[in-house]
Amino acid sequence: MEAAEPRRLLAVDNVQEHIESCRANFGEWPGLEYEVMDAHELSTSIPAASFDFVICIESFASFEHLDVFVAGCAHALRQGGRLLLADAIERRTNTKLLDALEDHGFELELSVDISRHVHAVGLCTIPKGLSYTHVVARKE
Repeated sequence: MEAAEPRRLLAVDNVQEHIESCRANFGEWPGLEYEVMDAHELSTSIPAASFDFVICIESFASFEHLDVFVAGCAHALRQGGRLLLADAIERRTNTKLLDALEDHGFELELSVDISRHVHAVGLCTIPKGLSYTHVVARKE
């Protein structure tokens, strides 16, 4: 909030208790809103071209319909907006993600395995067969 000074920041989760935990831990900020929402419903819940950034950390690997989520991000982002993702994923999930990004008009700017770095600083243990992947894509 302090670095980018956004007019509006919308924090969403599909579990009410997670929203309440965020409110308790991070409080209220000018322009910050919390909302219970399923990530698969961005296309129907968010007005078109209403955000410059969509950030999804440690959740997209569990989405049942990754393509629907990416389509929703494309809907919610303004032209030139960026989607930033980070999660521990399998190689096939990474392939599905990259295909979905291309299908929905995103230009891949960065896709890197940051597993070594995550492990080195002790953030979490990455299960065998997964890589902690960081992706940045720009809506064309």
